[in-house]
Amino acid sequence: MICDLAMRPSLALLAPLALVACSHTDPIARFTEAKAAYAAEDYAAAREKVLSALSADADNRDMVLLLVHANLALGDGDGAQAALARLANDALPAIDRNELSAEAALLRGQTQEMEQALGTDQSPVAWRLRGEAALARGDGTTALHDFQQGMAAGFDFRLAWDTARMLIDGDDIDGAERAWAVMRQAGPDRLDTLMTAGLLAERSADMDKAKAAYSRASQRFAARPEPWLALADLADRMDDR
Repeated sequence: MICDLAMRPSLALLAPLALVACSHTDPIARFTEAKAAYAAEDYAAAREKVLSALSADADNRDMVLLLVHANLALGDGDGAQAALARLANDALPAIDRNELSAEAALLRGQTQEMEQALGTDQSPVAWRLRGEAALARGDGTTALHDFQQGMAAGFDFRLAWDTARMLIDGDDIDGAERAWAVMRQAGPDRLDTLMTAGLLAERSADMDKAKAAYSRASQRFAARPEPWLALADLADRMDDR
């Protein structure tokens, strides 16, 4: 429908109805857009779209779950926990609820609550969260141990990413490349995979390869600042040589 309020006089009485029709939120359409934005790793847009969808369908379980995940991806622990609270009476699997609650607690700096939520969970996600908590308190040795435990337990993309970053920082390039291989297997075109490729290329002094990786990331994820900042930093350092 084209919302043109510059109507002929004979249609003037229909203007209020046109305004209502133009402002109506289609929750299914907004949710579809939110899922597409999340898949494209534009988490801010995903949150905006799913909040719009929820304004018209407040009790939709799948929409609330997407809001939880978008908030976690944006580092908003408070928002994630508030969204989880909306699922208090939902039959969400206990391990999923506990891991989501644990990550939200970690983002709020509440590591004790995180540990309570995880309990004896030995999954890759649980080990990743424990490792991230160790890093936050400056305990790199425990963090590396936790990440390695998680990698041995199974697959989690973000765990492989955390492991690769930590090993790059520790100049263990061989180990980082093994973690990156896990990332490539599951998400060859994800932003973090491409950015890690650039970092590894830089550590190998292959600046052209690094630039190519960051450029590809900027083309696929134009709304994300990370590849653009990496390209600018790389250009500055190459100019200084």
